[in-house]
Amino acid sequence: MTRDGASAVNWANWGETEVRPSLPFSTRAEGNIEMDLRQYYKKLHELEAKMTEAHVLVVSVETGDGGREGVITEVARRNACQLILEGRARRADQNESDDFRYAELVKRDEYQSAKTASRMQFQMVPIETGRPTPAKSEE
Repeated sequence: MTRDGASAVNWANWGETEVRPSLPFSTRAEGNIEMDLRQYYKKLHELEAKMTEAHVLVVSVETGDGGREGVITEVARRNACQLILEGRARRADQNESDDFRYAELVKRDEYQSAKTASRMQFQMVPIETGRPTPAKSEE
């Protein structure tokens, strides 16, 4: 163990005595989490190739470290793939996407209306009553 509490890894003989996990993440008996980076990035690239959109809506899932479930977020395709692969989010279905897009449209319209109203200028114009006053001349 090192000073910060992490277990030391013998990188010199990595892969010789240990069996690499079939999934990107695996938990060892000691509770440490290992990751096979080649397999992780292979799965990341496969998932990224399946998505055609540049930005994807994802819905968060509840995680052990305090992640809240059900928060919809629009993220870049690469970030969406990472979140999905790590089990921290799932892709939003069509109904969730439609609801999110509609809510964003309503918020954008409300913002634009408030912004326009704040820029609106009024000018008070007096109503003429009777005859106009004559201009003063210098005498």
